Amino acid sequence: MSARNAPGLPSATGTAPATRDTAPATRDTAPATRDTASATTDTAPATRDSTQATTGTARTAAAGARTRVVPRGEALGGLLWAVWRRHRGLVRAAVVLLVVTAGWLLWLRWAMTDYVGARDLSGCSATHHLDGCSAQAQAAVDHVRTTYGYQLMGLGIALGTLMPPLVAAVVAGSLIARETESGTYRMAWTQSVSPTRWLAATLALPTAAVIVGGGLLSVLFQWTWNSVDHDLTGLPWHDAYVYDAIGPAPVARGLLAVAVGALAGLLLRRTSRARYAAVLGGGLLAGVVSVYVRPLLMPRLTESSPGYPELDADAWTVESGHMTATGGRLPADVCDGAGVGDSYQACMDGRGVTDWYVDYHPASHLWPLQALEAGVVLALAAVLAATAFRIMRRRHG
Repeated sequence: MSARNAPGLPSATGTAPATRDTAPATRDTAPATRDTASATTDTAPATRDSTQATTGTARTAAAGARTRVVPRGEALGGLLWAVWRRHRGLVRAAVVLLVVTAGWLLWLRWAMTDYVGARDLSGCSATHHLDGCSAQAQAAVDHVRTTYGYQLMGLGIALGTLMPPLVAAVVAGSLIARETESGTYRMAWTQSVSPTRWLAATLALPTAAVIVGGGLLSVLFQWTWNSVDHDLTGLPWHDAYVYDAIGPAPVARGLLAVAVGALAGLLLRRTSRARYAAVLGGGLLAGVVSVYVRPLLMPRLTESSPGYPELDADAWTVESGHMTATGGRLPADVCDGAGVGDSYQACMDGRGVTDWYVDYHPASHLWPLQALEAGVVLALAAVLAATAFRIMRRRHG
């Protein structure tokens, strides 16, 4: 018997119709699958178009951000703010020093006027004893000079002598040389800020501090100095402790210190070296102006007499000596080695000496001298500042 006809076994050919029946169903789902794939394929261009549009927008925005030119005023204003933020410690220290010095001057004025006003010190002087001044009054004058006059002298030294070198050292070391030495200035140059504008913004901070702070302290010092008779404090107008601390002198010297510091910082580019050079250079220039230029800014007046000429107490004696009959001038110590008495007189007669002479500036020359000296110092500061900017342009464009 054949296995195909064996009773009780399923027929192999009986399953064929069922298999054939499922084939149409499978074929029927194929169009749906193709339709779905076609739809998916159709959406791909739209997706690519959207992606390309988004990418193009992003690239355009990025390009716009890269090509945006920062306005000059905006960049400079931001740089000024950055300079102030970076050096705010120095600014705070300067403000504290300004407040303390101003307070000291105000207190000193009140103390001097209160002490002098309670006593009759007319006819007295701190530099020499006068017959009309009692011993008690002279003791009070000596107290005024040693207690208040010395404090005023110290403040004059700080304002007129020590402040300019301090400003020069700060500008040369902390503001210029340290920035170039560490390379932090390059960060500002990448923000659409040119090197010369960076230098201008950096120097704007000390320049403003000198003009505002120096001007205020100069006014306060002069107000305090004028509150009592200058004979009581022993501080005449031509004394360097006073002259360098009143009027436009402190401001002019401070601006010269800024220029000296900027030039030293750019040339040396090392913090310690720039500071030393700025202090020495600024001090040398200030000394030359005070000793050699100041006396020659205005024509001096001359007094002559057989004895030593008597001048006003507030006159500034620039030069004195002996005068011959022909108008020649001899040093005051020309016969000091001849001894005394007849020998000294014989020396004087032998040289033809007839009079003493004194070249001097009266008190009325104070403000003209101040104005002329301030002009000279400011012109020198302008030359040094222009040199600093020229060096910056030549090195960095």
